Amino acid sequence: MHNRVTVANVLRLQVVVDGAPDVLAGRDHLNSTVAWVHVADSTSVATGLDGGELLLSTGTAWPSRDADLERYLGLLLEAKISGMIVELSDEFPHIPALAIRLFDQAHTPLIVLRHPIQFVRVTSVVHRQIIAGQEAALDARATVHALFTEMSLRGSPLDFIVGELARELSSTVVLEDEDRRVIAFAGDDGSALIGWEKLSARISSEAAWGSSRTGRTADCDESAFLISPIAARGRRFGNLIVFPSRPHLAGRATVLEQGAIALALNRLTSDDPVEWTRQSERLLVEALISGRYRSQQSLLGQLDGMGFPTTGREFAALALAVRGAEPLKKWADFLNLRLKEAGVASIVAITDSMSGRRVITAIVSHDPQLVLSELWVRHLASTLNRGAGADDFSALLSVGQSVDSVDDLLRSLINVRDSHDFSPTMQVGRIDVWRATDRPIDYLLAALAQDGRARWFIDQTLGPLLRHDGAHGSDLISVLEACVRAPGNRSAAAKASLLSRSVFYQRIAVIENLLGVSLRDGSTLSALHTALTLYRTRGTVNPGQWDRLVTG
Repeated sequence: MHNRVTVANVLRLQVVVDGAPDVLAGRDHLNSTVAWVHVADSTSVATGLDGGELLLSTGTAWPSRDADLERYLGLLLEAKISGMIVELSDEFPHIPALAIRLFDQAHTPLIVLRHPIQFVRVTSVVHRQIIAGQEAALDARATVHALFTEMSLRGSPLDFIVGELARELSSTVVLEDEDRRVIAFAGDDGSALIGWEKLSARISSEAAWGSSRTGRTADCDESAFLISPIAARGRRFGNLIVFPSRPHLAGRATVLEQGAIALALNRLTSDDPVEWTRQSERLLVEALISGRYRSQQSLLGQLDGMGFPTTGREFAALALAVRGAEPLKKWADFLNLRLKEAGVASIVAITDSMSGRRVITAIVSHDPQLVLSELWVRHLASTLNRGAGADDFSALLSVGQSVDSVDDLLRSLINVRDSHDFSPTMQVGRIDVWRATDRPIDYLLAALAQDGRARWFIDQTLGPLLRHDGAHGSDLISVLEACVRAPGNRSAAAKASLLSRSVFYQRIAVIENLLGVSLRDGSTLSALHTALTLYRTRGTVNPGQWDRLVTG
């Protein structure tokens, strides 16, 4: 603990300095904690020791025979005393070499005083310091207990609890599940998580555990890693790991245990066994989308910590926009399973698109030899389509271009999240599919969509149509889209519009009249396709509000 009294602290007291202290053994262990101070001039003192005591002695009661002295000092050292101070005198002028050797072997400080001092003054001062420290520690523990209890009662999310724990300990804190995958972390930019599975295994074998098997809090050195299991009702959910840090007034292990209890309660409040994984994947995808990571190295650490392979791999982004009554959680899990069956590692999360729609977003890591070809995408869409149950189900599956760095993945990720505004490149059952490699121009148009000049182009190209739809409640924009998607095949366009051919041709004539163009002209269709894509990418606007948007 931060307020503990050590042997070194005692040696700096003026009353001890007056005795000209000289360290004969255990110099490297003067930082040992002093639990209490005893005057020990009796050969039976060892029976009353509990560990951590600093003994004051005149040496006059020490046995003269080496065998007896070794037995006497051995009992003291077995009791785990923090050290011994011996006052030399005419009756006891020097320390036997045997004693120095025994204390050195036990890594326990042995100090002599060349001048006499008042032992009672030493015990009085040190005991006051110890009691004051214990009272301060109790207050600190109460504060920490209240902090984490309030978070539990408020239902604070796990990333907030981990963040507060890292702040309280001024250290890196990692929450991992039973498979050593990082669920949440704080106090580091993510770089410390690179190679996490191996690092976690090493920490587990070397670190001090926050709670011993008897349930007592371990008083651990601040240079050590600390681990506390997250468990409740006989179930183990993972581990909470604290990196080496400065001491804490309440004790690092105590703070760790309070954080572990709060996280266990957080876990128990959810009936979903994978809720922690969902949260961690959502936080990582949102951090990637929003650019909330310090460097590529820190992002690689976060991905590696979640078991997402990054070495010698290629990456791609996918999105699934589901329409219908079926819950998105079900489809997120279903997509994750299907991706693994398709030979790729994935992180799947439910996020908001730029237009505010809820979409299932995924990042995948795959072997460079595995090409996300049209056949691969069609097979994935087919398996998803077979899993559809509700009659009102339909979806858009978007697949971004494979890239060879996580930095380039961001561009692909942003585009697929909003690809529901792009025209599909294929259809598999009730699932429309958009592939970036089939429509590279869509990337450019998505980047230009929020430019003011794009709004001007949309108005110049589609304005009359939008104003007509707004005034008459018609849907000529949808008819135009069907025509543009199937250039030269008006029968297919009419079928896609769910209109008879005669009605479809009538509306085509109205569109051509309003726009003053021919829909058989290739350059005209190209311009209209560009304008429609920009219009949808900006976020679908009620045609009746178009004039207000343009003039505003």
